[in-house]
Amino acid sequence: MNPTVVGKNDRSGSLSPKPLAVLSQKSTRRALTLLGLGVAILLSSTGVQAQNDGFRFSDLRGGSPYLPQAGPTCSGGVAADDGSIEEGYRVGASDVRLVQRLVPPSYPSTLSRICACWLTGTDPSSMSFNFMVYDDNGPGGTPGSFLGSVPSSINIGSSFTAAFVGQDCSSLGLQFTSGGAYVGVQWNGVANEDLFVCADESPGTPLAQVFRSTNGGSTWQPITDTFTTDRALMFRAEFTPGGGTDPLPPDGPWLTTNALPGFQFKSRIDNSRIATKVTDCVPETICLAGAIPTRTEVFVRIIGPRPNGFLWPEVIRFTVSRVELWVQKTSGGPINYYNLSGVPQDSDVLNGLVDREGFLP
Repeated sequence: MNPTVVGKNDRSGSLSPKPLAVLSQKSTRRALTLLGLGVAILLSSTGVQAQNDGFRFSDLRGGSPYLPQAGPTCSGGVAADDGSIEEGYRVGASDVRLVQRLVPPSYPSTLSRICACWLTGTDPSSMSFNFMVYDDNGPGGTPGSFLGSVPSSINIGSSFTAAFVGQDCSSLGLQFTSGGAYVGVQWNGVANEDLFVCADESPGTPLAQVFRSTNGGSTWQPITDTFTTDRALMFRAEFTPGGGTDPLPPDGPWLTTNALPGFQFKSRIDNSRIATKVTDCVPETICLAGAIPTRTEVFVRIIGPRPNGFLWPEVIRFTVSRVELWVQKTSGGPINYYNLSGVPQDSDVLNGLVDREGFLP
């Protein structure tokens, strides 16, 4: 995130002179030793520590890897870790900021979600924290301009357990046309001694750009100054390609079905045809037609809740044309937009999609 010469009595009781260089060396070493001791005592008495404020999860548990449990993992986004947890880190400061540089897969892109993995120590734990975003325009590509934060919380009901938590951050409106972003978390590492950030220490993981700050982001230090074996933290991000603004759903009524209660749908096929509902459909599905009202071109299902706690929209298509789909709860809230690009007429594959973090129940 820098002499008085003292002799030594000989056997006769008189002073035996010593070379000035020898005396100076001895006096200097003794003075430096006393000075170092004094500094150490001073630092100890004032509570100041230089990079000695890091605590490792393995000090409690023994270093066994833990698999992340249920929660939003940003699995479809950008990550620097390999998916395995070898360690957990905590910094003993009241304002801890750990951030990791992540780069969008394409430009322009808008940051839409951040995820982080946490470990509990000897007790179940919960706390509030903040997701943080910094530009990578600092000296030498380090964290620079503060871009925004999103409040969040974590609640893990068991000791020695890992869990992911994710937060939508599209409200920050952060669009990237080049470079990347430092994303991470800020929390009170003194008041929350039982929560650690999940870390990847696998030797095969490329070394990520990870930094820490304990003074509000005024200065940053490489995390390896504190945790020398770190390769990456389990901070991940999702970026939405393009300008980040989804197209508005087409005019007209929403489509509903008793097979999928609580949800409504709109769809556009081949950039112009507004989809209609096919009455004769398979169970737990809404069937959508394009050119011919009785011929299904798109299946939409919503399954779950799945083990990660989310309802998963699934889209299956039977057309090579572009398919756009808007899904919303009938009670209101966010509208999820899905875009299946058109494929060549002679394609052997018609791709669909699964949104594993579509809706919370």
